[in-house]
Amino acid sequence: FEDEQVRAREDILELPVPGLGTLAMPGVIPRLTLTPGRVEHAGPARPGEHNEEIYGERLGIPPAELERLRAHGVI
Repeated sequence: FEDEQVRAREDILELPVPGLGTLAMPGVIPRLTLTPGRVEHAGPARPGEHNEEIYGERLGIPPAELERLRAHGVI
């Protein structure tokens, strides 16, 4: 990612990822004048990081059921 043009256009971004360091990833392509877009974060740092929020809080699955699903390798 040393190409001067790639860096100037921010085609490759380097974002901090908690617990992992820095992650290089594609920027927003194409970049449009009126709607340029943006990358705010690299996404979840670990698989399952948001399981409690999604399954428990948003879908209403009880904690005991979440534990059962974990024990069976479903989540």
